[in-house]
Amino acid sequence: MFENSLVFRNAQNQFYWIEKIASPVANKFEYVPALSQAEKLDYLLVPKGQRGLGSPDLLVTDPSDGFWVISESRASVQVRQVGDAPFGTIKCMALNAKKDLLALYSQANVAGRIIVMKADRSAEYTRLDTGLTDAKAIDWCGNDAPVLTFPDQIVIVGPNEYEKIDLSCSVKGIRCLNEIDGLRVVTSEKTYFLERVQEKTLATFKVASISPSAKLIQAQKSVDLNQPRADDIINDLGKNLMTGIQDLLETATCEHSNVPVMKHLLRTASFAKTFPEASTFDSNEYVEKLKTLVVLTKLRNSPNCARAITYKQFDKFKAKNVLKLMLRFRDYHLAIVMIEHLNLKQYLSMVYDDWCQNLIRHSQASEIDLQKMLEDKFNKLKIKIAEE
Repeated sequence: MFENSLVFRNAQNQFYWIEKIASPVANKFEYVPALSQAEKLDYLLVPKGQRGLGSPDLLVTDPSDGFWVISESRASVQVRQVGDAPFGTIKCMALNAKKDLLALYSQANVAGRIIVMKADRSAEYTRLDTGLTDAKAIDWCGNDAPVLTFPDQIVIVGPNEYEKIDLSCSVKGIRCLNEIDGLRVVTSEKTYFLERVQEKTLATFKVASISPSAKLIQAQKSVDLNQPRADDIINDLGKNLMTGIQDLLETATCEHSNVPVMKHLLRTASFAKTFPEASTFDSNEYVEKLKTLVVLTKLRNSPNCARAITYKQFDKFKAKNVLKLMLRFRDYHLAIVMIEHLNLKQYLSMVYDDWCQNLIRHSQASEIDLQKMLEDKFNKLKIKIAEE
């Protein structure tokens, strides 16, 4: 799968793809006889528009050497190397979140070699013989680093070194999913999320930091301790006050689980924007981020459909799709909260329609009681609409 596209193959390794799941019309890729008897293949779709690629290309590992580039309209090509040295036998490969970098895992039984190159195969950036053999898969942590998956651990690989993370469980098995801002790791017991700590987060919380956001944290602390230093700190920031507020808000969106820290960052940003130097700051931006973080916090801790979702993922996933997820788990209260906070009133009828259907379908109440429940609910809705 790639977003709303699907790639599949038959027993003879003839590959097909469906551009849009909503209108499932299968397109046939050119057949490659050299792949007909291969039992274990890895393949991925390089989408349209990636640095000079006018149409999607399918990359398929060759059983013995390199990989094949297969297209609908062009002759297939076997790529054995891009730089000075051959790839060797490739076990698996993966695209990063931006789809502009390709990672290969080759010589899996001998060297555990990782090769990083451009997705359009125009240049190889680096290769490293890790000695990490027999990995089950390779993925990306966002756009930053390749990750090898083993039955009970993952290994994050950097340019010259790697870091092992033990995830031993009673039932072995790990599945990694690349996200736009990190890596989701699913085991038989838990779900983890890995991401690079953002520079603005480091600048805000690093010891002895003199960044604008760190100074604003100090100003807020002075207010909390009744120390008359806040005005001096704000005056010293001058034009950098706006930068500090922006960095605080961005750092708040990167906080996923520590709600007190998130609140502290938002409170500090709110405090800073009251000063005259921040008069040009758009308060609507603060309000929108605040309301979105309220919804995300409730979604992450929902008793019905808790989801480990980041701010960037929520923004990409689209509000209507999140609401559909809530309705699937019948979390109507959270759906209404989201509609109210994010001004999504166009979807209110969808929520009430689903609630009515499930109430009628699953309730054990009598017909008279059901009618009363529906009347009460919609009378409250009428009052609420009239008040608005």
